[in-house]
Amino acid sequence: MESTKTIRIRNPGKLQGLQVLRGVAASLVVWCHLKYALGMSVSSIANHPWLATDIGAIGVDIFFVISGYVIALTAARLGKNWQAFLANRISRIVPFYLLISCFMLVRLVALSGNLRVCLQDYREIFNSFFFLPLLDRGGFTTPMCSNGWTLSFEFWFYLSFAILMSQIGQRAGKALPAVMATGVAITAICYHSDNWFLPKFLFHPLTLEFCAGCLLYQLRNWMGLKMLVLLSLLLPAFLFWSNREQSLGQHWQVLNQVSLGLLRAGLWGGFAVCLVGVVTQLDLKHPLNWPVVLLLVGDASYSIYLIGPIVTTIIHGATYVLHLPTGATPTQVARGICFLALDIGGGILSWKYVEVPLTSRAKKLLTRYVPVEVVPQPQTGMAAAS
Repeated sequence: MESTKTIRIRNPGKLQGLQVLRGVAASLVVWCHLKYALGMSVSSIANHPWLATDIGAIGVDIFFVISGYVIALTAARLGKNWQAFLANRISRIVPFYLLISCFMLVRLVALSGNLRVCLQDYREIFNSFFFLPLLDRGGFTTPMCSNGWTLSFEFWFYLSFAILMSQIGQRAGKALPAVMATGVAITAICYHSDNWFLPKFLFHPLTLEFCAGCLLYQLRNWMGLKMLVLLSLLLPAFLFWSNREQSLGQHWQVLNQVSLGLLRAGLWGGFAVCLVGVVTQLDLKHPLNWPVVLLLVGDASYSIYLIGPIVTTIIHGATYVLHLPTGATPTQVARGICFLALDIGGGILSWKYVEVPLTSRAKKLLTRYVPVEVVPQPQTGMAAAS
């Protein structure tokens, strides 16, 4: 029986604040990658502190916590229907990402002029299309779409969650954090070899950020006003210390060093947990009217996040073409404006005309072969934030 102390949720609609937060997270990542789109040298970047910072990479941690929250929500709706869970998740992230990866593969072949040379980087290609770094040795190999490294963690978490769902149904959202935390602890204590990366990946500290999102969902009804105030007060403290540890924004170092992974999960993940906790509580118990433009950016956040490397390629190509006849090079300000406009504006267009149709078709195809029964639930105060 439900406790009488449970705080009733008043907002029966979609978690709009969470959707806006997706847009914020994607925008932070775009900001972090802006310096690479400008083609700036290390010395010139150092003269622009607002560009040199890597704190924008904290958008990834926000995405991870949001994903954990949404995954737990989905499990509550589907019970033991792990097939439907995987069908929904795969159709959500795989088709558009594979399209981007195909573009990056064609780009790689075009630049090298030799397919055989490209195939020598088989780990990069494998991680691009199969997500899990099964062939890596010594370190994690970033996929051809550089932002795609986060999807390797997403996909691994989906598989882990689906396995638990098949056995314990709705309780997967409560059990998986304990399983992952145990795996992270054992790996950090017992695994010191640099020759095989897979165990470090499967139980990397960053997986704890997904687990924290799951726990936020489980505690959503019991988090009252005092907890909301506490999380709000912790936000600036976590942000201050996160900004002091900007080296954590270099993902290739974080992925290969467990100590840095623990530090990032604690600091950057702590900030993300507080932020998602505040926003979801506002959504559920003190709903706000968010501007339509912010909701639109949130809807398109996945496209905005992924097309960055493509936009960078376009910017560099256009700069080269313009330089040939005139010898002139667009200013950094002009290139920066073009990058932001193409990434955000192009992301919105690709979401509407590419991502959504691909996702819809993939979902229709996959759900033909899985049960679609939804477990009846008491009022939870939200619709799925896909």
